[in-house]
Amino acid sequence: MTDPAEIEKIFAQYDDSDLTQKDFAEWAGVPHSTFTLWLRRRRRRSMSARQDWVEAKLPKSLETTVGGIVIEIPNGLKVRLDCVAQGDLVQILQSAASVCLH
Repeated sequence: MTDPAEIEKIFAQYDDSDLTQKDFAEWAGVPHSTFTLWLRRRRRRSMSARQDWVEAKLPKSLETTVGGIVIEIPNGLKVRLDCVAQGDLVQILQSAASVCLH
């Protein structure tokens, strides 16, 4: 069974059920490993379709820098904080970082 429309019907039934993945797969007549593969693919598609981060433009009056800090997460995501509006947060993070590094 690889018909996308049929798989979507199965997902709709699963979403409405209170069954575990294993119990639902058995009920639907789909091997558990196949069903979990479909679920992983669906999750991946929905995650790639989402846009969680949106660039925010600050008014020119707030673009004065006060030092700053860059937070880099192991997956490569970087968050740069360097404007007056974020000054308090930058100071808190810099203080926390200096405590952690000593």
